[in-house]
Amino acid sequence: MEDIDAKTSQGVSAINTKTGAVYFKIAVNTFQFKKSLMQEHFNENYRKHTSTRMPSLKATSMICRISANPELTM
Repeated sequence: MEDIDAKTSQGVSAINTKTGAVYFKIAVNTFQFKKSLMQEHFNENYRKHTSTRMPSLKATSMICRISANPELTM
């Protein structure tokens, strides 16, 4: 079994500095995979069936503590 890894640089995010809430939104069709076969399978099996119902992925998180060098992990 190998890891499935995809990246995109086309997501958007916002931070509510009053509440610490962090929001992310990423278009599903912008993911790029290291291996072309993984990209092909993703496009055939996932994107084809969900891109009209769910064209983007959304996530929210909270910043619990802000330091001089903040780091966000989801």
